[in-house]
Amino acid sequence: MTQTNEAYIENEEVKEEKSLESVLGVDNNENIKHNDTDKETKVIINEKEVADSIDPWTHKGKFPFWWVLLVIIFGPILLPLRSLCLFIICSVSYITAKIGLLGLGTNDQPLIGWRKLFQQFVFFNVRLIGGCLGVWVVKKGKLASAKDAPLIVVAPHSTFIDWLVLGHTKSSPVAKSDLSNMIFFGAIGRLIQTVWVDREAEISKKETANIIHKRSSESGWPQTLIFPEGTTTNGQALVQFRTGAFSSMKPIQPVVLSFPNNVDTLTWTWIQRFKAHHLLLLTLITPLTIINLEFLPTLSPTKEEEEEPRVFAERVQHIMCENLKIPAVNVSFKDAIIAKKNIKNNTKEPQSNNLTNSKYSSTSSIDFVGNLTLGV
Repeated sequence: MTQTNEAYIENEEVKEEKSLESVLGVDNNENIKHNDTDKETKVIINEKEVADSIDPWTHKGKFPFWWVLLVIIFGPILLPLRSLCLFIICSVSYITAKIGLLGLGTNDQPLIGWRKLFQQFVFFNVRLIGGCLGVWVVKKGKLASAKDAPLIVVAPHSTFIDWLVLGHTKSSPVAKSDLSNMIFFGAIGRLIQTVWVDREAEISKKETANIIHKRSSESGWPQTLIFPEGTTTNGQALVQFRTGAFSSMKPIQPVVLSFPNNVDTLTWTWIQRFKAHHLLLLTLITPLTIINLEFLPTLSPTKEEEEEPRVFAERVQHIMCENLKIPAVNVSFKDAIIAKKNIKNNTKEPQSNNLTNSKYSSTSSIDFVGNLTLGV
C-alpha cells in the first residue's frame, strides 16, 4: 500500500513538472515569435531606409593609378586596332541591313528566306561589336525559346552598351522612335524588327502594346526584348518597372546584367561628367571589360497578375533584385528628369515618389521605354 501511494505521488509530481514545462514552453514560443516578428520588422525598416538613401541617377567614375598606367601602355595599340575593327563591322552591318530591307514594304510579318539570314548575320555582328570593344560576355543559364517565353526583360539598364544583349538573345527590342530617324540605328533597327514607340504619344503606347501582343501570339517572330526600367541608372538599384512588357499576359524570361570590373567605363546615367563618346573611348583603351549575363527561369502571370500587370511587374522586379542583391526603389524616368533639372538649377529638392502627380506622368495604363533605352 505504501509503495502504491509513493508511486501515485511521483506520478502527480511528474505531471505537475510537465504541465509547468508546457506552460513555460508556450511562453518561450510566444517570446520567440515576438522576437522573430521584431527582427522581420527591423529588416523591412532597414531595407526601406537603404532604398530611400540610394540615388540611382548619379555616377562618379574613379580611375586608379594602376589603370591609368595600364591604358598608357596598351591604349596606343588597342585604340587604332579596335576602332578599325569597329568601323569595318558597323559598315558591313549597315550595308547588310540596307540590302535586307530592299523591296520590303511593311514590316508587320516575320522575316523569312534570305532576309532572315541577313537578320541573323546582323545579330552575330552585334556580338562581334562587343569583341571589338574588348567586352567579354559571360553567360549563365539558358535562353528560353520564343514559344516558352516570347518576351525578355533585361535589368539593370545602366550602361551605354546594354544593347549588346541583343546579339546574345537574337531578339527584337522595344526602343524610342527617335532612333528610327538615325541613319545607322534606323536601318539596323528595321532589319531586326525593332518595335518603335513614342513615349510622348499615348496612342503610340497603345499601338506598341498591340504589336507586342500580336508578336507574342504568333510563331516565327524573334523574342521581344524590353528594358522595363525605361531609362538608364547607375545600377545601384532597380527603379520602378514600366508595365508594357507585363500587360501582354504572356510568359516572360528575366535576364540580369552585372559588371564585375575593377574600373567602371560603362555606366551611363543622367548625372555624371562623362558623355557616351567619352565612355566609348575609355572602353576601347581598356584591355578587358567583363559583362555577366544570366538567364533566369521563365515566369508566367497568375490570374490576379493578368488583371493587374503592375503586380506582375513588381514580382519580376523583386526576383531580379534578389538575384542581383540590390534593392528596388520607387522612382522612375520622370524622377530622373526632375533630378537632372534640379542639378542644372543648382537645387537639392528631394526626388518625388508620388508618380501619379508628376508633370511627366503617363495617362495610359501601358508604359514602355524611356529616354535612353538603346544607350544613344
